Amino acid sequence: MRSRMLWNVGLTLVAVAAMAAYPPCRAQGGGWQAEARHYGWQLDFESAKRSAKRSGKPLMVVVRCVP
Repeated sequence: MRSRMLWNVGLTLVAVAAMAAYPPCRAQGGGWQAEARHYGWQLDFESAKRSAKRSGKPLMVVVRCVP
Protein backbone atom coordinates (compact mmCIF):
# COMPACT_ATOMS: atom_id res chain seq x y z
CA MET A 1 0.00 0.00 0.00
CA ARG A 2 2.74 2.43 0.98
CA SER A 3 4.88 1.60 -2.07
CA ARG A 4 1.88 2.17 -4.35
CA MET A 5 1.30 5.60 -2.80
CA LEU A 6 4.98 6.50 -3.21
CA TRP A 7 4.82 5.34 -6.82
CA ASN A 8 1.79 7.58 -7.49
CA VAL A 9 3.40 10.58 -5.78
CA GLY A 10 6.63 10.05 -7.73
CA LEU A 11 4.78 9.73 -11.02
CA THR A 12 2.81 12.89 -10.29
CA LEU A 13 6.00 14.80 -9.48
CA VAL A 14 7.60 13.66 -12.73
CA ALA A 15 4.54 14.74 -14.71
CA VAL A 16 4.43 18.16 -13.04
CA ALA A 17 8.17 18.67 -13.58
CA ALA A 18 7.82 17.76 -17.26
CA MET A 19 4.94 20.20 -17.73
CA ALA A 20 6.86 22.98 -15.98
CA ALA A 21 9.93 22.42 -18.15
CA TYR A 22 7.97 22.42 -21.42
CA PRO A 23 7.80 25.83 -23.16
CA PRO A 24 4.35 27.44 -23.58
CA CYS A 25 2.60 26.93 -26.88
CA ARG A 26 2.78 29.62 -29.56
CA ALA A 27 -0.85 30.58 -29.14
CA GLN A 28 -0.14 31.69 -25.59
CA GLY A 29 2.87 33.72 -26.69
CA GLY A 30 0.86 35.81 -29.16
CA GLY A 31 2.99 34.86 -32.18
CA TRP A 32 0.37 32.63 -33.74
CA GLN A 33 -0.97 35.36 -36.06
CA ALA A 34 2.41 35.94 -37.70
CA GLU A 35 2.95 32.22 -38.12
CA ALA A 36 -0.55 31.75 -39.57
CA ARG A 37 0.05 34.50 -42.12
CA HIS A 38 3.44 33.00 -42.97
CA TYR A 39 1.68 29.82 -44.09
CA GLY A 40 -0.99 31.67 -46.08
CA TRP A 41 -3.84 31.71 -43.56
CA GLN A 42 -6.05 34.77 -43.64
CA LEU A 43 -7.46 35.94 -40.34
CA ASP A 44 -10.08 38.36 -41.73
CA PHE A 45 -13.22 36.59 -42.97
CA GLU A 46 -14.26 39.25 -45.50
CA SER A 47 -10.76 39.40 -46.97
CA ALA A 48 -10.65 35.61 -47.20
CA LYS A 49 -14.01 35.54 -49.02
CA ARG A 50 -12.77 38.08 -51.58
CA SER A 51 -9.55 36.14 -52.07
CA ALA A 52 -11.43 32.85 -52.55
CA LYS A 53 -13.78 34.43 -55.06
CA ARG A 54 -10.89 36.02 -56.96
CA SER A 55 -8.83 32.80 -57.11
CA GLY A 56 -11.76 30.43 -57.67
CA LYS A 57 -10.60 28.26 -54.80
CA PRO A 58 -12.90 26.99 -52.04
CA LEU A 59 -12.93 28.68 -48.66
CA MET A 60 -12.11 26.62 -45.57
CA VAL A 61 -13.26 28.24 -42.34
CA VAL A 62 -12.01 27.30 -38.88
CA VAL A 63 -13.93 28.87 -36.01
CA ARG A 64 -12.01 29.10 -32.75
CA CYS A 65 -12.42 30.95 -29.51
CA VAL A 66 -9.03 32.62 -29.09
CA PRO A 67 -8.82 34.80 -26.00
